[in-house]
Amino acid sequence: MYVTCAFEVAWHKEQQSPWCAVFTKEDIQILEYGEELKYYWRDGYGFGVNYQQACVLTRDIFDRFESSEANGQKALFYFTHSGTLLKLLSHLGLYRDIFKLKHDITKEQKLARNWRVSYIDVFGTNVVFVLYSCSGELKVLTLHQERVVQVLGCPDGDLCPLDALRQILGANESCQFAKICNSSHPGHYEL
Repeated sequence: MYVTCAFEVAWHKEQQSPWCAVFTKEDIQILEYGEELKYYWRDGYGFGVNYQQACVLTRDIFDRFESSEANGQKALFYFTHSGTLLKLLSHLGLYRDIFKLKHDITKEQKLARNWRVSYIDVFGTNVVFVLYSCSGELKVLTLHQERVVQVLGCPDGDLCPLDALRQILGANESCQFAKICNSSHPGHYEL
């Protein structure tokens, strides 16, 4: 019922959904946070493997940037699922909280958290990387939902040198997908 309520609110904000009528405001907040936990631990910062695997995507983006001048390519578009976008956002260091999202964080932490899938992964979510040549130096502007975002660790603010961004995101030798996804410690993880 909650999922149907959430979709109806997203589609028809101006109408009261009958699916939501059975829930109190507190019920909705609890159920929403439960969904946030699911995405956090499956696609976000919960485990390093979640977002480390996005290095394959960023490596491809950098490779395309470097070959675009030679082949004349002006744009590249990827279309993907929610989980992949959340992994990429996490890999970029966006919307990270200073605490792990768990069932027992304080009410204040829940209200102040950055990781809110209902805001960062809405219908039609997009991430854009724009390559600029600034006095001969290649720099990248990163946008999420058509708003400029700063990738954690970029030294120059909004425009990040291409080489620095590649280093920050581990899109070179440190991107070993097979090693990332072949954990020697499968099984139980304490949440």
